[in-house]
Amino acid sequence: MNLLSSLILLIAALSATATEFTLRITDEDGRPVADAGLRIVLGRRNDPRSSSDRLIENKSGADGKYVFTADADMCLSRIDIKKDGHYSCLVDEADRICHFDEKQSYDFSLPRRIHPAPLHARKVRLRFTGTGLPENTWMSYDFEKGEMLPPFGKGEVPDIRFRTASVQDGWSLEPEELAFNRKIPYLQNLTEEQFARHFGHWISKVEIAFPEPGSGIIPEPKIWPYCQLHMPPVAPENNYQPSLTNIFTTRNLQADERSQPGFFVRTRVKMGADGSIISAHYAKIVGPISYFRDNLRFTYYYNAKPNDRGLELALNKNQLKWDKGRPLDEQGELNINEP
Repeated sequence: MNLLSSLILLIAALSATATEFTLRITDEDGRPVADAGLRIVLGRRNDPRSSSDRLIENKSGADGKYVFTADADMCLSRIDIKKDGHYSCLVDEADRICHFDEKQSYDFSLPRRIHPAPLHARKVRLRFTGTGLPENTWMSYDFEKGEMLPPFGKGEVPDIRFRTASVQDGWSLEPEELAFNRKIPYLQNLTEEQFARHFGHWISKVEIAFPEPGSGIIPEPKIWPYCQLHMPPVAPENNYQPSLTNIFTTRNLQADERSQPGFFVRTRVKMGADGSIISAHYAKIVGPISYFRDNLRFTYYYNAKPNDRGLELALNKNQLKWDKGRPLDEQGELNINEP
């Protein structure tokens, strides 16, 4: 075998043990982001030792791409992505890359920082049944006040309305385990319904509606859990639907939540005689509107400026603040600084 043939075989052997990775960085509208700083950590599959990690630092090209090769048994473990004027991103195993993912091509969004502003933001947790709110009853929530409307709270303007309904779908434990748990002292104080909510499987329906024509909700498929800004920075102008119904089951809650990761809302709409919208307010709900057993949860951001569709929260500018007049457990619900 001559020297050329040997070199060809050697190159082929080396290529077979290497994998080409492609990263593509785009902004919130899918346009390439050039010169984005990349700090990439590669881990070796099935090897928990950090000593086997490999660090690569570089920048995306004019087309937003960065292509590199690594040993075939290496995979993405962590990626830091930064560029001035954009929200930074941190992608790690919590976002199901690396050992959970065999891909070699990835797309990541690095949304622009457009116009951060003061907003009203809150993590909402509404408890139904028992000593909480009633099911099968329409009730309204005020985004600006961060409150339910009377008789359930001190809100004033009905920005969004909810109605929930649930039916039990069997038990999550075997009869022997249920009997054992029913004898545990701190569980003996639960009512039959509370016990069933805790240990049963449930199918729940959440209906969402709005008080005036023109108001509505629209699902947003773009969501970036690895980014400082989790959803697009500007709410859509049109195509809001007047109502929405979600079905959840405790048997498959995570899949139900992932099917609708975020929403934009248009509310407080004033319409002209010709049916055109004269004034409106906009909000976003980041992540799913989740209903688990008897808890309805969602996180919203609301812009109190009429006709302003911008929904980037400026740092430390949440207009809903906890004070001593609010219950202590609301402190964490109002501590929101992410945009």
